[in-house]
Parts: sequence; C-alpha cells; structure tokens
Amino acid sequence: MENLSELSIAGIRALVDARKMVMRLALVGVTKPVYQVFELARVTDFFAMYDEIESARRALNSTEQSELLGDNSY
Repeated sequence: MENLSELSIAGIRALVDARKMVMRLALVGVTKPVYQVFELARVTDFFAMYDEIESARRALNSTEQSELLGDNSY
C-alpha cells in the first residue's frame, strides 16, 4: 500500500469485506494520508498494519491471534 496516496469509501469497504472473508489480513506500508482515511472511517482497529512485509508475515504465520493486531503506530 506504500504507493497508494488515496483511498475511497469503496476501497475501505472492499478491504473490510476481504478481512471478514479471510479473517487474517495484514496491510503493509500504509501511507499517512491513507491511515488518516482509516482513522476517519474508524476502522484502524479492524486491520493489522505493518511497516514491513516481514513483520506482517511473522504475524500471519504466528499462532498467537493477539500478535495479528499489529502496531498501528502511525
């Protein structure tokens, strides 16, 4: 997502639907403007967000569900 500069409500809805279907979804490289859209939509706690793909992989491969919550420190 690091090359994404904008995100519409339709895009958020698609991500929410995907997250509900797969139950384990990590977003990597979320830019500040896109994160702010997530904040406005009040869905930051719904997605695990990571700066690096390796962190996301470790969390997704982890058996601990709590690790999947991510850092979300933007």
